[in-house]
Amino acid sequence: MNKNLPKWFPYVIVAIIVVIIIGVIISTTGKKAPEQVSTPETPAVTSPVETVKEKTPDEEAYEKARELYYDAKYKEAIEAYRKFIKDFPDSEYADDAQYEIALSYEFLEDYKKAIEEYEKLIKNYPNSEYVESAKSSIDYLKDYLKK
Repeated sequence: MNKNLPKWFPYVIVAIIVVIIIGVIISTTGKKAPEQVSTPETPAVTSPVETVKEKTPDEEAYEKARELYYDAKYKEAIEAYRKFIKDFPDSEYADDAQYEIALSYEFLEDYKKAIEEYEKLIKNYPNSEYVESAKSSIDYLKDYLKK
């Protein structure tokens, strides 16, 4: 490299190149594709219509309970989850609801009740994805309560 050039000169060149690249990216994005013209030989291609899936009653009930849970209204969430499990015992979300009941009790610092709820999960939903987590939580909480 030429010894007469300042040390910072290569950085300026790199910066200019980056600005040019960003400008090209910005100028090429957001443009509409040209509209397709329909002729007898080439029919217009239409994009598939996106359908909105209606929520099932169990999905709606579960989401309402979950909103309470995420709003840290744990006592209300527990009640809503219990009602959900009673109303929709065969729902795909029943084990999720049971797990979140146990978690709610943990957040309320009622660890004995949390253990009971984790045990219900293991008993009533032995194939649930939450079983291993429930077992770990039970072990942890039992150790914690011994202290």
